Amino acid sequence: MGQCYSVYLKVKLRDADAFVRLTREFAAANKWPKQDIDRLTGIDSVINCMISSGGVDSCGYEDGWPVFRSGFDASYSWNGAMEEWFRAVAPSLVPGSEIEVWPDSGSWKCTVKDGGKCEMTEYEEAGDDEEDDEI
Repeated sequence: MGQCYSVYLKVKLRDADAFVRLTREFAAANKWPKQDIDRLTGIDSVINCMISSGGVDSCGYEDGWPVFRSGFDASYSWNGAMEEWFRAVAPSLVPGSEIEVWPDSGSWKCTVKDGGKCEMTEYEEAGDDEEDDEI
């Protein structure tokens, strides 16, 4: 059982080698299979692994920032994995880097601040507001 995710990733790397190393350390700490960790060899493989299930849907630049967008299906636990991963690699990212995730309901955004810390923002899903429209 799983859910659908839409992901927006805006990142500038302060240290590309650290970005890959920290991702591999994150995967090892979470007991990923060795063959999956061995596939995390560069920036592209890390991004494809963490925010897609077969390659990002689009990539480009917005205001000079590399931006990646993806939609994919994964387990419910992947929601937390993306947040934990982003926090783990934050020290290798330039402040202002961010990930925004829309799972089946609600959404959240994690933004890198000075010192490699992340600021988390969660948004509730817009729902019906009990008011009936008159016809």
